Amino acid sequence: MNTRRPLAPQSRALVATLILLAAVVSACSGSKAGGTTQKGGTLIVGMESEADVLDPPRTGSWVTTRVFHQIFEGLVDEDLSKPSSEVPIPPIVGKLAQSWTISPDAKTYTFKIRPGVKFQDGTPMDAAAAEFNIRRMWDKKFKMYDVKSAGNSGYVWQHLASISTPDPMTLVLKMDQPFSAFLRLLTQGGYSAMISPTALQKYGNDGIADHPIGTGPFAFSNRVRGQSITLVRNDSYWGAKAKLAKVIFRPLPDTATRVAALRAG
Repeated sequence: MNTRRPLAPQSRALVATLILLAAVVSACSGSKAGGTTQKGGTLIVGMESEADVLDPPRTGSWVTTRVFHQIFEGLVDEDLSKPSSEVPIPPIVGKLAQSWTISPDAKTYTFKIRPGVKFQDGTPMDAAAAEFNIRRMWDKKFKMYDVKSAGNSGYVWQHLASISTPDPMTLVLKMDQPFSAFLRLLTQGGYSAMISPTALQKYGNDGIADHPIGTGPFAFSNRVRGQSITLVRNDSYWGAKAKLAKVIFRPLPDTATRVAALRAG
């Protein structure tokens, strides 16, 4: 039988933080008296710790994930638009892949990449870009193979046998055996988060975290370690443009400090 435990003091403080944060989000989205939406404004988010590397497959931190999910996108995602009470297991939906098929033997996944998407540096997001990112985590012979990314994501790609791109917008991943968890794993962490291949080649595996470039609704602006990470609206975003002009993530490890900072504006 499932039972609900009383919230610990730390948890109650966290709930208070989230309620206050929701109020700030509402204010920054900007509703005028007449009911029209006002664009612009800055949202400052108090984080419970400092983020680590802004390189999706290299991090295992959920704090960092909340930041890079604004910058990067994956092939697929989970639809979290409904509460878990209605949909206990969120459906998987297309993101940078607008559709996909799975072969009858459950070993071949064919993704159709969404047309017209570009990275924030202007690089096209196509099947070749997706292959580049996956080989970075999987193919030891690849020029940009990254041991750290491979170490974090190995269980995602453990059954991947081959990659091919039969046309510029089609990515084919063949497994050595059926792997039913594969699509769900692609929605978790940053394992299918696409990074600009141009940026990866320019800055290298160890430098890309200081110059993170994805396809998401916000673009990286600057970082002052221990103080802030600043993102700005990506006005060239392929989907619905963000209403906020800027988001600043500030590490504030003490819960009471975060609540006080939110109350103080």
